[in-house]
Amino acid sequence: MKHFFLIFVVAICLLSCKNNDSEMKVLQDKLDSIDKKLEELKKESKEKDTTIIAKDSLSKKPQIKKLEEKAKEEKPIQSNTKTSKPNTSKEKNPTVIKPSNDTTYYYFSDGKLSVKVAPRSDRQKIWIYFPNGKVSYELENIRMSYTCFNNLFFRKNGAVEKIESSLNPGASMYMYSSVIYFDENNLPSYKIDEKTPSTLEDHMNNKSVWDSKNKRWIKQDDRTPKIKE
Repeated sequence: MKHFFLIFVVAICLLSCKNNDSEMKVLQDKLDSIDKKLEELKKESKEKDTTIIAKDSLSKKPQIKKLEEKAKEEKPIQSNTKTSKPNTSKEKNPTVIKPSNDTTYYYFSDGKLSVKVAPRSDRQKIWIYFPNGKVSYELENIRMSYTCFNNLFFRKNGAVEKIESSLNPGASMYMYSSVIYFDENNLPSYKIDEKTPSTLEDHMNNKSVWDSKNKRWIKQDDRTPKIKE
């Protein structure tokens, strides 16, 4: 009886162990199956990521190409020469100015001579020219016991617009000034004289017109053309 009980206990233990082994095997199989599925999921995830990256790359290539082409189009064109020379053509009242000991020239916008000023001296001559090259008017700056200075104003086309002159006779109690007006071809038109100190009569009789035939100034009166100031 005692031996039978021991045999029974041993049989129960063996059966229990066998059942445990069977359960462990089933559990292990499940774990292996889960691991296999995880590996498959990881592999699929990597493949999807690779496919997305490839698609993005393909979709971005045309955009990158367009941007590169646009950058090339907007790139400034460089000149073949290293430095560009300034435009030396005579435009917009060009002026050639020489040192004070040399002659000064002023030009019309088309390059023809407009005014020539002699080198600085006690009597400095000034010549004003028509576009055809002929002298239309002459005057001078004087630096002696008396002084006379002329300030020239030019039009946009290089012609003289007006000349403001001042005369200081030296010992005289009077000072004189005048403004000479020219047309667009450097032809003298009229002038207005002033004397300091002056009288009312001086102001009433201070306008002159240019007689181009005799090359002299004529006092304005009823017989001469009216001056438009």
